[in-house]
Amino acid sequence: MQSPRQAAVRVLQLMMVASLVLPAALFAWASWLNYRHEYAIADERIDRSLDILHEHTLKVFQTVERTIAEVDEVVRDMSDEAIRADQPRLHGRLTRIVDALPQLRAISSSMATATRSFRASLLTYHRTSAQAIVRISMCT
Repeated sequence: MQSPRQAAVRVLQLMMVASLVLPAALFAWASWLNYRHEYAIADERIDRSLDILHEHTLKVFQTVERTIAEVDEVVRDMSDEAIRADQPRLHGRLTRIVDALPQLRAISSSMATATRSFRASLLTYHRTSAQAIVRISMCT
C-alpha cells in the first residue's frame, strides 16, 4: 500500500505526462486533418486547372483545324502558277480569315516551288495582339 504522499506524487507525475502528451497528440491530429483538407483543396484546384487547360487546348486545335480547312478551300485545285497569279485576291482572303479569328496572327502558305517574295507577301498582314501563328504548308 502506498502512502498518501506517494499517491499524490504519482498523480502529479501522470498529470505532468498527460500535460505533454495530450497537447502533442491534439496538435498532431489537427495537423493531419489540416494536411488532408489542404491536399483535397489542392487536388480540386489541379482538376479545375486541368479542365481549363483541356478546354483551351481543344479551342486552339479547333481554330487551327478551321483555319486549315478554310485556307484549303480557298486554294483547292489551284496550281502554283494560279496561286501566284491570284496573289492579291488570296492575300485579301487570308487577311479576312485572320480578321475573323482574333487569336490568329498570320497565315503563311508555301508551295513546293514558291518564291520567297510570295511567302513574304502573305505574311505582310500581322495582328499586334497575336496569340497564335498558323502555318499552312501545301505541297503539289
